[in-house]
Amino acid sequence: MTFSDFMGLLSQLSLEALTPPTTFSEQVKASRDLLKNDTSGFVKPLVDFAVTAATRVNFSISTENDVLDNLFDKILKELNSDFIGKVNLGLNPIKKDFFKSYWDSGLCIIKTVWNEVDGLIVPKTAFLVDSKSVKVEGDDNKFASYKYYLDDKELKNTDYTHIFVYKNCSMYEKYPTPPLISKGVYINVQIKKVIKALQRSYLDQIIPFLWIILKGEKSRPDLKYNKEDLQDIKTALEKAIKEFKEDKLNKKIPLAVSRFDTKHEFLTPDLEKMLDDAITSSINKDILAGMGFISVLEGLSTRRDIVLNPRPFINNVVDSVLLFKNFINDLAYVTAKKNIEHKKYFTNFSYSVNTTPLTSFWNDNDKTIMRILSDRGLLSIKTSLENFDIDFNTELKRRSKEAENGSEVIFFPRVLMNQEAQESLLEMQHYDLETEPETTTKNTKSILKDTTPDKQGVDRFDYKFSEKVLELTQHLAPYKNWKSIPLKLRKTLRTIKSRKLREVWLTTFNNSWVYYKETHPEEADSLAAKTAWNMVKKMGKKVKGGWVLKEKYRK
Repeated sequence: MTFSDFMGLLSQLSLEALTPPTTFSEQVKASRDLLKNDTSGFVKPLVDFAVTAATRVNFSISTENDVLDNLFDKILKELNSDFIGKVNLGLNPIKKDFFKSYWDSGLCIIKTVWNEVDGLIVPKTAFLVDSKSVKVEGDDNKFASYKYYLDDKELKNTDYTHIFVYKNCSMYEKYPTPPLISKGVYINVQIKKVIKALQRSYLDQIIPFLWIILKGEKSRPDLKYNKEDLQDIKTALEKAIKEFKEDKLNKKIPLAVSRFDTKHEFLTPDLEKMLDDAITSSINKDILAGMGFISVLEGLSTRRDIVLNPRPFINNVVDSVLLFKNFINDLAYVTAKKNIEHKKYFTNFSYSVNTTPLTSFWNDNDKTIMRILSDRGLLSIKTSLENFDIDFNTELKRRSKEAENGSEVIFFPRVLMNQEAQESLLEMQHYDLETEPETTTKNTKSILKDTTPDKQGVDRFDYKFSEKVLELTQHLAPYKNWKSIPLKLRKTLRTIKSRKLREVWLTTFNNSWVYYKETHPEEADSLAAKTAWNMVKKMGKKVKGGWVLKEKYRK
């Protein structure tokens, strides 16, 4: 069956079956039904991806007061804590429901319930209202006149409830049109659904396999077969096939005796035309275009390739994130308004809403750029961690503990990109990434000299950097040898009897001191001494006369 044959059949169908619903609730239902039973094969996966990508974005509220920052962090993390065990805790489930509602309806209504906690009125519960069941009344020509009803009960603000409404449309429209309806996705999926149904109906009607037996020869007109003869041949073959199928244990070769003029032919239907991709390819392109994947031509005039540009799809995801950012912004504003009497915190209250990037759309180059920006000090540590879904407070506690017990030095100090004591390192930071300036010193050039081509990218200095740091450490080390240690300090180390263990203490102290001089300058001496002793205890053992090196470290 050709493409034109199918179009002819489609033209006979009722237009009513291919017309999207007109009322908002029916449109939302149609969108949700499409996502539940996606015959296109890619609308549901794309929507799921968009929802997951947006949900992975983290939101936070920053103020000029550390106490308020902690308060808002706690509010967002403990939303719906009164229902723990019944619903998921925190902001993530609210984000997920919000972005789902964005795609299947375009109307996102969040109802919040507020309670008094430690003298402050804060949101404790937040959930999405079913947009399909919402009715809107009001004057289209009057600003902010709409009222929203759920089961004929108005959704309105009280002292301890607040309704947040966000629509993917003009503020002068009562209802948005769901994206899958407005962008033609629904109608094209319906067309494809009808085509698939027609294909299935024809597949049900065709004979999958036909075995034809020919008897007689044109050159032998004397060989004639009547109806009974042909029936006997058919019966004999059917019997042989039946016996073969029934004999499951001992598969015997089926035998049938026939004269030399018997010929067999096997016919199978030609499905290539009926299942031709051309029938649905244009529909698939229209569906993808509606989802935000636009076909564009790329390449030379002699060879042009069609590629899909996902920019509109990405923009849709970004728009959904910005819409939820408005909710976080409004939540902070309403919190301040409900607690305006607390002048200590909310007089001249100012705040900002921060979001992490949409990392689901990042490629390896984006990740490399973010790492380089972090290495060069252009991003805060908190931002750098949050970009990769790593909790800053958790890492802060762990790094503080590492600094305290000295484990960070044991596992080798972090390579720093902002060493101020070495001229050559400063030259590295200002090195032109695209061209090598004539003023580049021999010291900087030498770093690239022996570097293989695969390690000469935008962060090429990292590969030789550790060696330079070690040279710098040796140059800045406070104690060159054991005798250079002040007598007062050396007396505290008299229990270290082993010469090699003294070398362990000295080396660890010097490396640690250089590192802590950058990170904790006022405590560098005490922290370095503590780290060195930790290493002595790790590699040594205490005996009656003092500390000696463990057997496994002796050579």
